[in-house]
Order: sequence, then structure tokens, then C-alpha cells
Amino acid sequence: AMIDVTSDAGWLRTALSTMNLMQMIMQGRMITESSLLTLPHIMSDHVNKLKGRGISVLPQLIDLCATNAQRAQKTLADCGVSQRNAEQTVTLCRRLPVVNVKAFVDKTNSSDGRTIHVKLQREGKSCGSKAPTAHTPRFPKIKEEGWWIVVGDVVNDELLALRRISFGDRAHVKLKCPKGSSHGGRAPRLVVFFMSDSYIGLDQEIELNAADALDSADDDDDDDADTFWILPPKETEPFWLGE
Repeated sequence: AMIDVTSDAGWLRTALSTMNLMQMIMQGRMITESSLLTLPHIMSDHVNKLKGRGISVLPQLIDLCATNAQRAQKTLADCGVSQRNAEQTVTLCRRLPVVNVKAFVDKTNSSDGRTIHVKLQREGKSCGSKAPTAHTPRFPKIKEEGWWIVVGDVVNDELLALRRISFGDRAHVKLKCPKGSSHGGRAPRLVVFFMSDSYIGLDQEIELNAADALDSADDDDDDDADTFWILPPKETEPFWLGE
């Protein structure tokens, strides 16, 4: 209900913060804590040692587990995690969602605005057409993975479109972005946010060409937008792999 209210009002930052609140409830952790602490058997001292080995956020460890499970287990063991616990942690990391997100604007002229396409492809082991169960050990009920797709103008703090989805291996989502829908005084900067409703640290953002999405001018260039990883406010940990 809180997200519905903020989205209806068009408050981008408030809506994203409310989604972060949902993540914190599901994981029983603060958003300002290390996302590595959402894993079993990982404590604060392990986090500090992992940082010394170049692993400071959850996606970095997920990537290591996916590409070299033995090395990941050894890295965790070297940081003080027991062998058995390291194996359990690596096993969980290998089933956490890794989603390839592509977003682009359909430049076909329309009286009610442009359509933004978001294509999602889950990497790793197939889960079919049904969304998998989320790892939420501190939440008292079984939780299915869910995601929000948000289109927003980050310069003028305006939420332009929102869709909540659950999906299996892949999904193709369309969102309508009305012409001239950003009313701020500064030039808009449009971003598609891919936000988890279950996990801390797995959110992504994809920047779009604001002129393509909000204006009616034709353009022959139809490349996918560049993908970036969300960076949090200063002094907090990145939600996803930064730079």
C-alpha cells in the first residue's frame, strides 16, 4: 500500500526507499549493513576479511561462486568460515538470482507516449516458468521472488511508470511513458530501476535516453541502453556491483 501511494504521487526517491524497506523486512537487516551479512554463517569479522580479498558486496561473491566454487570455498575458509559452513554458503550463493536486464525505448510514434521495453533473462540453473522461492530465513513465511520495474526521472525526482512482476527464466515487460510526463524544471535523466522485493544488494539500474522516451522525434539508433549498477547514498554500501 505504501508503494502504491508513493507511485500514484509520482515520488521516485520515496518509492525506492519504500522498496528498500521491504527488502529490510524480508532479510531482517538494515540497508546500510553489508549485503554479505544476509548470507548464512557470515559475520562482521568475515566481512572485513573478505573486503581484504576484494569482495565487499554480495554480487562479487555470487560471481565468484558461479565461476569457481572451489576457490570461493577456499576464500571463505581463509576468512575463518568452517569448511562445512563455507560449502553451505557457496551452495546458497549459486542459487541466488543473477538477472541480465536490458531496456530500450520503442521509438514508434504514438499519441499516448512511448513504450519502454524491459527484457529479463535469468542466468544459471533453469527454474522454468515459475518464480523461485526467495531465501528469507528471518521472515516467518515462505516468500516467492518478486521484482519492481520502475521508470523514473532521477533529476526531477519523478516516478513515471511502475510494474511489479514475478518471473521464471525470462520475462518481457512493457511500460508506457507518456510524452512530456516529466514536469521538473531541469533536463530529465530517465532510469529504469530493477528492484528486488526480497533481497538486499541485487538491484540494478539502466539509463535511457530521455529524448527517446519523452520526445516525439524519430531516431534510427535502436541500441540497448547501457546498464549500470545502483549506487546508494554516500557512506553506505553499494546495492550491487559498482563502478
